[in-house]
Amino acid sequence: MRLAFRLTLFLIVGVAAVATGFAYYQVRMERTGLERDLGRQALDLAEAQAKAIWPVMIRGAYRELQALVDRSNDRDQPVGIAVYDTSGLPLAISSGLVIWSAPATQIIQLHRHAALGRLVK
Repeated sequence: MRLAFRLTLFLIVGVAAVATGFAYYQVRMERTGLERDLGRQALDLAEAQAKAIWPVMIRGAYRELQALVDRSNDRDQPVGIAVYDTSGLPLAISSGLVIWSAPATQIIQLHRHAALGRLVK
């Protein structure tokens, strides 16, 4: 009787351990996939915004650039958008990004004619 109880207990513990490990693996893979999708969305947003921001930046119209960044913040999903020059200095930062610090913000950086979208946590 004791042997049957021990075998049953080991079987239950083993099945629970395998189920827990598999659930952990699934959650980890799902999170990795979601982070990858979010990174792609940030890059897509950066490329779309770069088409509008680049000509304004070339002209040196920084007030117009600030207005464009603030306008795009109203209709898009991110908490805020920041535009940096090639040396890493900010050219325009949306007002929502400065006032409200959320755990995740999207940053757009124009660097050598290419837009780089990055999610900052």
